[in-house]
Amino acid sequence: MRREIKFPLAIYEDTVLKRTVLIKTTASDIAVLPDHLDRRASRGDDIYINVPSGNHVYTFDLPENEYEAILRFFIPESDLSTEAR
Repeated sequence: MRREIKFPLAIYEDTVLKRTVLIKTTASDIAVLPDHLDRRASRGDDIYINVPSGNHVYTFDLPENEYEAILRFFIPESDLSTEAR
C-alpha cells in the first residue's frame, strides 16, 4: 500500500525567500532501505526554477518539517559556467 506525503520546500535566492513549493511524494509501505530501516523509499517530485542571468546562491530548506530530502538537479551543460564544469 502506498500513501502520498506532502511537505513544503522553501527556495532562497541570495538569502531572500523566493517561493515555497509543496512537494508530493509517494512512500512505499513495502520497499525498505536495508541500511536505513528507519527510512522509507519513495518516489520523487519535479519542480522547476527560473534562474535569472548573473551569479546567484540558492539555498533549499524544509521548514517546520520532520522529513529529509535528497535533491537532484538537472542543469543543461550550456548553462554552466566554465568554473562549474
